[in-house]
Amino acid sequence: APAPAPAQSFNRGQPRARQPYPKHVAGKRRHQQAGDQRSKKPRKEFNKPKGASADAGAGAGAAAEADEEGSGGEDEEGSSIVMDEGMREMRRQDKKARKWAQTLIKKGKQLKDIKFFNKLISQLGNAKQLGFVFLAFLILKRQRLRPTEYTYTNLINACVRCFETDKAKLYMAEMKGMKIMPNEVTYTALIKGLCQDGRLKEAFALLWEMHRMNVLPNTRTFSTLFRGCMRNADADTAEKVYRRAGRTNITLDSSCLEYLIKTLAYEHCVDRAWELATAAGAGGGAGVVDEDPAPVVLGEGDDVGGGDEEKEEGEKAADKTPLNVGMTAPAWAALALVSAFTGKTEDARVAIKHARQEMSQPTRAAAGEQWHSRASLAAFNKLRNGEVTAECNRISEYLDDEELRERTKAVALAGVRACPVVFYGNPSPCTHTVAAPAGPLNFREVFGNDHPVRLEVCSGHGDWLIGKARAHPETNWIALEMRPDRVHLIWSKMVLAGLTNVAILGGSALEMLTWHVPDGSIEEVYVNYPDPPVWHGSPMRLVDEPFLAAVHRVLQPQRDLILVTDDAAYAKIMLRQLERVPTLFFTALPTPYASEVPEDYGSSYFDRMWTHGNHTQRYYIRQRRQGD
Repeated sequence: APAPAPAQSFNRGQPRARQPYPKHVAGKRRHQQAGDQRSKKPRKEFNKPKGASADAGAGAGAAAEADEEGSGGEDEEGSSIVMDEGMREMRRQDKKARKWAQTLIKKGKQLKDIKFFNKLISQLGNAKQLGFVFLAFLILKRQRLRPTEYTYTNLINACVRCFETDKAKLYMAEMKGMKIMPNEVTYTALIKGLCQDGRLKEAFALLWEMHRMNVLPNTRTFSTLFRGCMRNADADTAEKVYRRAGRTNITLDSSCLEYLIKTLAYEHCVDRAWELATAAGAGGGAGVVDEDPAPVVLGEGDDVGGGDEEKEEGEKAADKTPLNVGMTAPAWAALALVSAFTGKTEDARVAIKHARQEMSQPTRAAAGEQWHSRASLAAFNKLRNGEVTAECNRISEYLDDEELRERTKAVALAGVRACPVVFYGNPSPCTHTVAAPAGPLNFREVFGNDHPVRLEVCSGHGDWLIGKARAHPETNWIALEMRPDRVHLIWSKMVLAGLTNVAILGGSALEMLTWHVPDGSIEEVYVNYPDPPVWHGSPMRLVDEPFLAAVHRVLQPQRDLILVTDDAAYAKIMLRQLERVPTLFFTALPTPYASEVPEDYGSSYFDRMWTHGNHTQRYYIRQRRQGD
């Protein structure tokens, strides 16, 4: 018998001798080690399409991780900003939303169910937590779950809601590469994003793609396109969409007609606008609305500019699609305005009468509009009726003032695109408008005097600036607005008030300030209620270092930049941006910001909108330019 093995010593400082594995254990161990090495290799993406990234949101990976950690990239240490209760409450809500998103992400990891991820991406997209949307989609792929059409539709919709249209296009390309057919909701979501960016040609091309792929558009698809045409004041594309709608078996609603009428009014197509109103039962602009309005027949005639695709077989005979709805109050107001500007005073009075009658009727919700509660819808209706009433009052006063109509006749009849005090950037937001001359503008030539000049960025509907221009005729005022429809609104209010101390710059704020505003020519710059970032990783922020540098250049020495917002988070972001440029500005207030605006500051459309929604918190920031 073999001698017994010596006892093992386990004393501290004496390492235990390693025993060799038996053969059957050693072989098993080698297989385990090989498996560990295989697990370290990156997994292949399933069915990865050629030419399309497997993760179209890869560029937002850092933003997703930041969202998961809850930082957002805005809370920096060492800041001198003292948060008020509104900022603290916004921070608490933000942390609560992030915790909610993190909980859902963890639950998705455990369930490994594609239906759960579809619903998760939809909920996160509606909450505009885009970083978590990208993270959820990344986890879905890592778990080897195959996305469906609902996955990509919710993903594209989330990107569009957060103004990330290019990412939405990448996801659409990936969807097609995986042989997943987009449906009408997918196409409509991407069309909405393109219209938001002013890319109407691409949006209209998607409508034709739906036709080629036998995907039938719905009412919301056409409402989205008409709304995009209205925002970009593009009557030509609106007519194409109108005729294309006639070749589908879809009944359009009142919102489509409203957007179309407004677009035609912006381009002074008064006869065409009255033709549509008459077909909808308006009685021809010189009578009372018929009790039983005749339906609008869409689709007569061929589309313009569609190429050979429009001449395909089966497209010659247009379907007759009825529009069995009446005109809305805003549509009547737009029709009254263009009639007044083109000398059709009686038609304008009739349109005003119909607008007032329509406001007494139950409100028709626009196609695709979503409301969180009846209270929010009621607040919007109250604001809308107030705006229409004010517009009708302005037009009525204009019609009663013969001297004012005679004085502004030439400008009103020529329209906004021929107005000598409206300048567009290059490239112009509207392709049919004349761009501003190269180089800085000469304000003495624009206004005809040497009065001081003040400028408002993001003028919106122009209520605040027009009110200031009327109250201070000794000062020249410039409205800077990017959206063409809002440029028209500002111009129309300027004409109705008979103001000669207002000019309009249409285009990007940074572009217009950089190329068309001379150095040291502005007495004060105002930024009223700018759009806050839609999500934490969004690059779309007006107030950043390049913008502040441009404002510093155009301001006169020791003059002020005034910023007003109702968003606590954005107020904090703007204050942090100002902290980063201490050589450009310093605060002109005892504190970095005030929690309310001065009493005589004035009001705007967005100020009234949030007030109607019981959102009364305001942040007033006043910064003075450094340097001599």
